[in-house]
Amino acid sequence: MTENLTPLMKQYYSIKEKHPNEVLFFRLGDFYEMFDSDAEEVSKLLNLTLTHRGSFPMCGIPFHAAKNYIKRLLDLGKKIAICEQLELAGPGKSLVKRDVIQVITPATVVEDEFLNSGSYNFLLSIYGHNACYCDISTGDFFLKRLDEKNRISSIQTLIEQIIPSEVLINDDEYFLNEELRLLLDQGNFLVTKLPNWYFANKNGEKLLKEYSINNSYEKYLEGPRDKLKNVCLSLLRYIKATSKTTQIQYFDFKLVNDKKYLQIDESSRKNLELFTNNFDSTKKYSLFNTIDKTTTSAGQRMLKQWLSFPLYNIEEILFRQDWIKFFIKSETLRKSVQRFLNNSMDIKRLTNRVFLKRAKPFDLVGIKYTLKSFLEIYQLEPEKFKTLLDENIAEDEIERIKELIIILEKSINEENRGPFVSGKVILDGFDKDLDEKRKLIQNHNQVFDDYLNTIKKETGITNIKLVNSRISGYVLEVSKGQLDKVPSEFTRKQTLVNSERFSTKELYEFEKQLVLNEKEAEILEKDIYEKICNFCSSKAKILNLIGNFLSLIDCFQSLASLAIEKNYNCPIITNSTELTIIKGRHPVVENNLPPGSFVANDTVLDPPFVLMTGPNMAGKSTYLRQNALIVLLAQIGSFIPAEKAVIGLTDKIFCRVGASDNLARGESTFLVEMKEASFIIRTCTKKSLVIMDEIGRGTSTQDGMSIAYAIIDFLKNNAIKTLFATHYHELTYLGDKDVNLLTLEVSNEDSQIKFLRKVIPGVAKSSYALQVAKLAGMPYKVLKNASKFQKEHFADYSLSGQRDLFIDAAIDSSMDEDEEILRLIKEKQDKLLKEILALDLDNLSPFQALIMLSEFKEKIRCLLEDV
Repeated sequence: MTENLTPLMKQYYSIKEKHPNEVLFFRLGDFYEMFDSDAEEVSKLLNLTLTHRGSFPMCGIPFHAAKNYIKRLLDLGKKIAICEQLELAGPGKSLVKRDVIQVITPATVVEDEFLNSGSYNFLLSIYGHNACYCDISTGDFFLKRLDEKNRISSIQTLIEQIIPSEVLINDDEYFLNEELRLLLDQGNFLVTKLPNWYFANKNGEKLLKEYSINNSYEKYLEGPRDKLKNVCLSLLRYIKATSKTTQIQYFDFKLVNDKKYLQIDESSRKNLELFTNNFDSTKKYSLFNTIDKTTTSAGQRMLKQWLSFPLYNIEEILFRQDWIKFFIKSETLRKSVQRFLNNSMDIKRLTNRVFLKRAKPFDLVGIKYTLKSFLEIYQLEPEKFKTLLDENIAEDEIERIKELIIILEKSINEENRGPFVSGKVILDGFDKDLDEKRKLIQNHNQVFDDYLNTIKKETGITNIKLVNSRISGYVLEVSKGQLDKVPSEFTRKQTLVNSERFSTKELYEFEKQLVLNEKEAEILEKDIYEKICNFCSSKAKILNLIGNFLSLIDCFQSLASLAIEKNYNCPIITNSTELTIIKGRHPVVENNLPPGSFVANDTVLDPPFVLMTGPNMAGKSTYLRQNALIVLLAQIGSFIPAEKAVIGLTDKIFCRVGASDNLARGESTFLVEMKEASFIIRTCTKKSLVIMDEIGRGTSTQDGMSIAYAIIDFLKNNAIKTLFATHYHELTYLGDKDVNLLTLEVSNEDSQIKFLRKVIPGVAKSSYALQVAKLAGMPYKVLKNASKFQKEHFADYSLSGQRDLFIDAAIDSSMDEDEEILRLIKEKQDKLLKEILALDLDNLSPFQALIMLSEFKEKIRCLLEDV
C-alpha cells in the first residue's frame, strides 16, 4: 500500500507510526489535518465534517482556533500530538520537513485555556507500594509511600484526595492486576500504560538531579534501590517525552507523610461529600462549596488541599487558628487584603509558563500586578506577614521585587493580550536601540510620501498612488487613462481592471531598507522580551514563595470571613480522646436552610460509644455527619459551627453511611457494606472517630442484627470514639453501661407526627415507618394493609418481650382519621360533579361561562390539595 502513497501521506504515516495512541494534528498551511481513524473518531467527537483526500478520510480545524478543539478533546480523555512544519516552503521544495513538537495530555498542559483555575492538575504515577504526583503548571512535586497492607485502599484514597487528571501505570501490572485495573478504569481520569523502561533505574540519578531543585529528592530516598526512585523516574521521563523540548522543569520534591495528616478513606470522603454531593456529583451542597470564601484561584487550590489533607499536629492547627483570629479582629485589614487579592493573578502558574517559555506577554503583566498586590498587603503588617515568608528570604530580595515591577511597568505593553506580535509588546522609551529602529520605520512613511510627490511632478500623472500590495509589495498604481505618461524605466508588476501597477529601482531600494529595518526591529524586540522573561525566570524562587504567601493569606482571610458570616467558633484541640461539642450544627445543611432554623445539638462522647435510634427523616444522618465534619474542620485549623468544643486530636475519620452496590467490581450492597466495616475494624485506633449508620440491613434481620452486635461489641470494648445509628431497637436492651443511648425527639400530638430534630437521651419508641411512608404519599390502602400485617406477624417480635415494638398506637387513629378525610373528599367530589352536570350550557353567555369555569377550576384545585 505504501508504494502508492503520495510523499505527503508517506510523511504522515511515518510520523503517525511513532504516535499510535495520540490524535495527530498534522499541520498543512493554516489548518491542522487528521486522517484515517483519527479523522473518523474526531469528526464524531467534535461534530466536524468528514471529507476525503483521495481515498483517505480527512477532517481539519483552523490553526488559529486549535485551542478550543484541543480543550474539548482533552476533556474527553484524548491525547494530542502537535505536528508542525519545521521549515518554510520554497522553490523546488515539494515537501517541507514536519515533526511532532509537543504531545498534549490532560495532565501535561500549562496554558490557562486547558486548566481549571481553582484546582490542581495532577499527574499521578503508581509503581509497587510507591506513588508520586505533580502539577506541571505550578511545579509542585510530591512523593508518597503507599500502605503495604492495604495498597488498593491506599491508592483509592490518594486518588480521592488529589483527583488526578491522568494516571501513569506499568503496563504489565495494569494487565496482570485485575483489582487495580478495575479501580483505574472506573476513574474519571486518563490512564496511560507505560513500558517497563520508564520505571528503570538506568541513568536515573542524572535525570533526578536534572529536574530537582537542590537535589531535594535525596533526603526522601532510603537507598539507591528504593522503589520510590523508580516511580519518580517514570513521571519525569513521561514529562520529558511529552514536552519534546530541551527546557528543563525544576521541581521541589516533598514527601507526603501520612502520620502528619488525619486519614480519611475513599468511601468516607464520598459519604461526607467533601467536594461533590452524592446526588448529582456537582460541587453544590458539598462541604468545600460551603466553606470556600477565597478570593484567588491559587487560594482556592490551597484550601482544597487543606480539606483533602487535614492536619494531625496540634502546633500546626494552632498556627492556622491564630492567623484566623488575627483576621477576625481587624475588619479593616481583612477588607484591605481582600481588595488587594482581587487585583492579583495566579503567580505560580504565570511564573512557570514564563520559565517553560510558553508565556504570552500579558502573563508578565499579570506577574507585575500580582507583585504590586503582594507589596500592598505586605506593607499593611510587615513584621507580622514576614513570618509567612521563607525565613531565608532577605529583606533586600523584597527590594529587588520592586525593581522587577519597575522593569515590567516600563517595558511590557498592557494592551497586547494575545501572542507576541512585533511592534506591540515592548513599550516605546524602554530601549534606545529599539526606539531608533522604530523611528526609521516611521520615517519611511515620509520617505514614501516624498518619493510619490517627486514622481507626480516628474511624470505629470496627478492621480498616481503608492499601494502596499500583499502580493507585490510596494507598487505605484496608475489608472488606464494615464498609462501613456508612464516612463519606460517603470517595471510593470500587475494588471487590474481599471489600472496597472509598476515598480522602480528607487522604490525597490526604499522597500528593501524598510523590510530590513522591520526585521531588525522584530529581532531586537524579541531579544528584549526574552531577556525580560529570563530575568523573571531567575526570580522564580522568590516569585513562587510570594505565590505561596498570597495563597496562605487568602485561606486565612477566607476562613475568618466564614467564621464571622456563619458564627463559627474556635475549638480547643487537645491530645486526649475527648470529643465534646456544644450546640453543634451541620455546616452544609445549615447553609441551605433559612437563617436560625437549624436545630443545634450537643455531642458528649462519655462513654465514647453512642448507640442512636430514631426514625428516618428525623435527622440521624445529619447529626452523625455533622460531628465528623466538625472534627474535620477543626483539624484543617478552621473555626467550627458550634458554640464551643473540646476535640481530641483525631488520627482517622471513618464514615460508613448509606449503602450502594458496585456493579463494575461485582460487589453487592451488603458486600460493599461489609468490606467498609471490615476496613474500619482493622485500621481504627483509640484516636479515631467512627460514624456508622444502619450496619447489617442488607441481609436477613437475624444475620444483620448479629453482625451489628459484634461490631458494636468490638468498638465498645476497644474504646473507639463511635456514633452508631441503628433501626435494630433490640440492641438497646442489652443494658450495657458503657453505651450512651441517644434518640431524636418526636412530637406525636393528635396523631400528627412531627420530627423536632433534637437529640435526647433514651431509645426511640418506634421506627415510625408507616407514618414516614404516609408523609411520603404512600396510598391509604397500602398503609392500612401494612398496619394489619404488622399487627398479625410482629406483635410479639421483641428481644425484651414488649408488645408493639414496631407499632405505634397513632397508626390506628391515623387510619381512622384518614377514612373520615376520604369520606369528606368523596362528598365534595360528588357535589362538584352534580353542579357541572346541572349547567345549562345553551343559556350561558360567554362571560358567564368564563366565570363558572374559573370557579370550577378553584374548587378542583382545593380538592387536589385535600387529596
